Amino acid sequence: MYPAGFGAIARSWKTRLVHAGTYDQEWIDEQHPYPPFDFDYKHNQAANPDLVLRGYVQPGTVFSLYNLFPGGGMRQFVIPELYCFSDLFMKNGKKKRMLLNIDTVLIDIDHAQPDKWCVYLSYRGFHKKTPLLDGIVFSYLPKELLEQRHG
Repeated sequence: MYPAGFGAIARSWKTRLVHAGTYDQEWIDEQHPYPPFDFDYKHNQAANPDLVLRGYVQPGTVFSLYNLFPGGGMRQFVIPELYCFSDLFMKNGKKKRMLLNIDTVLIDIDHAQPDKWCVYLSYRGFHKKTPLLDGIVFSYLPKELLEQRHG
């Protein structure tokens, strides 16, 4: 067995393309510019399938990288304990808050100096389209404030 590669798998590769859905005249006439009804969000996963986690990454998760650096060894980093939200404001005055999930962790270790490495996170949430929607505000709270406000 070979180790999983770290490069992104292009959207046009068969392993991702099978999840893209059906783009035909019916889609153009009835659904465009939104994804087709048979679109599977696995199409958005650019990592090697061996590197795709089940579920979402949780704030506070520790990542350990082994033998990826000259001389081997192990390096670790922790996902910050920041919780991201989207607040939906409706035309009828109601507000709905939704916790966004971390669904992508991109680890950039291309720089020779460890203090120049970067970790990028993507937080994602899905809301149904509704004519009542008046606006969306994105915000985040560190764990300490989240516990104070929401017990």
